[in-house]
Amino acid sequence: MVIKQLLFALKNPSEQYRLAQEKSFKFWRYLLFLAAITFVGSVVRAIPLYTAAQSAAGEIAEALPTFQIKDNQLISDQKSYVHVTDSFLFFFDPDEEMDTELIEKNTSQQQTPVSFGLLKDKATLTILNSTQEFSYEQIPALDEELVRNILTSLQQGSISAVLTVLIVMFISMLIVFILEVMPIILINYISVAISRVWNLTFSANVTLLTLTLPIIFVTAINSLGIVFSYQSNLLTIFSLVLFQVNVYYYRKEQSN
Repeated sequence: MVIKQLLFALKNPSEQYRLAQEKSFKFWRYLLFLAAITFVGSVVRAIPLYTAAQSAAGEIAEALPTFQIKDNQLISDQKSYVHVTDSFLFFFDPDEEMDTELIEKNTSQQQTPVSFGLLKDKATLTILNSTQEFSYEQIPALDEELVRNILTSLQQGSISAVLTVLIVMFISMLIVFILEVMPIILINYISVAISRVWNLTFSANVTLLTLTLPIIFVTAINSLGIVFSYQSNLLTIFSLVLFQVNVYYYRKEQSN
């Protein structure tokens, strides 16, 4: 059913409002489907990087300093430092010298696919420019042994470690995707709210459908290892334009 809806959206970009009218169309199901498409594209792009990350994980595990999490704070005699490899960055910051913005900036500048940070009051994981934060209160089991075991498991390529990375990667990408889609829905709805052409729910459905073509295009390009700046801006602009095209054809249909 979802695949048929995807094909309709691709073949009939100016009539996606027709699909949004159908009772079989479910907003969250289609959103998860689009998120899964972007996720698969990222996994394909990440496969060549995994081998390099395996050796880097072992190197970081060997150099991991002694630490403990006490009262949801990182405690260690080791000073703050950054462990840099070609495929993996590790940030260790018991002295509160770093923040998420700094980590994202360094990860981007180094063009490193994966970074992991143990900051003063939280842990961060960045995979292919998608960052997720976890307070130590959220992961009470986190300690030196667990981090070392995770890194060692990645080095050995264990199934559990790979599945954990994939799950965290998908959840992180899903959150980012939702945060990107919601403002586009709001902008599109505002454009038709005054004339009362469509309500918020219908506008949200059409907006999601207008993202189909650019997401397929961007995912295909990314799968080939080509990543360009302002990809999210491209999605936004394409959706805004195609949304108005759908509004035009809907009004034309209603006037006949």
